[in-house]
Amino acid sequence: MVSSSSHFLDTPGLADEELRKKAGEAISEGLRKGGSYKVIFFVTQESGRVNQQDATTLRLVLEAAPDIGRDYGIIVNKVSKGVLKTFKEEALKFDFLNTLFAGIPEERKCVYSNVKFFGRISDLEDERDKFFSPTEFKDDSDLSLNDFVHGWIPTVEITD
Repeated sequence: MVSSSSHFLDTPGLADEELRKKAGEAISEGLRKGGSYKVIFFVTQESGRVNQQDATTLRLVLEAAPDIGRDYGIIVNKVSKGVLKTFKEEALKFDFLNTLFAGIPEERKCVYSNVKFFGRISDLEDERDKFFSPTEFKDDSDLSLNDFVHGWIPTVEITD
């Protein structure tokens, strides 16, 4: 999540019970403060299939913070060239999105245009402290990460 003053809140995943508890605490703590946020979920995929831990995190956060509604974005990251090519076929991309949003009520699903697919960048793999410009990092439709965050994702007011 990105607040209007450009503070970032990251949460651990839901891989095991201990991390699940920490994720819940981190999300709760961040949202309890209230304010203006740009909510962004990062989702990974495996060979074009939805990572169920990420789908569960999405569902749980949207349930816990109804103020978010449909006002968020999703970045599907580290997508291989082959999967990006597969997702050019709209039906396969929609299958992925329908699986991602399974179990989420219609009033909490963001518009599909707020879900962007960013390819894997081999220069960043296993690197520490390596910078890659958000204006140069582009999704499968040539939209930069910077433009997506600042131009597409709505700001949501979350009450404390």
